[in-house]
Formats: sequence, structure tokens, C-alpha cells
Amino acid sequence: MDRWTEQLVAEHRLEWFREGIREGIREGMQEGIREGTASLTVRQLVRKFGGIDAAVEARVRKLPLGELERPGEELLDFQTESAFLEWLDRVGETEQ
Repeated sequence: MDRWTEQLVAEHRLEWFREGIREGIREGMQEGIREGTASLTVRQLVRKFGGIDAAVEARVRKLPLGELERPGEELLDFQTESAFLEWLDRVGETEQ
């Protein structure tokens, strides 16, 4: 391999490395946002209903970010824990 080709390969490797780091940061930020939203949602549910079952909490924590944001916005509409569980069941059906 000549010197020019070696430099070109090194530059591409550096750009691939940088892109990998950028992608890792993006994914880490998204996961952090999702986990934070899940924690907030769980805390809101506990406060609203006086506690939630561990299995329900696990289901909430597995929801994708878009679905996690919905109960936080709609929490005031859930008059009972069973109304929330019905919503959670409907969301779970659409994910399968």
C-alpha cells in the first residue's frame, strides 16, 4: 500500500470511529431519556394509586419512549388503577 492510500485509509478509519462515538452518544442519550421517563411515570403512578405491583412496574419500564410519555400526560384521566391497567393491556396488544 502506498503512502497516499495509507493516509486515506487512516482518515476513513478516524471518521468511522467518530461516527461510532456519535451514534453511541445518541443511543445513550435516548436510553437515558427513556429510563428517566419510565422512572417519572412509575413515581406518578405510585403517588396516584398509592403503589403499584412490581409486575406492573416492570411492564411500564419496558414501554417504548412514545408510549411512556402517554401515561404521564393522561395520568389525570385515569380514575382508578384498573383503568390504567386496561390502557396498559391495550398498549401491550399493539406491541406484540
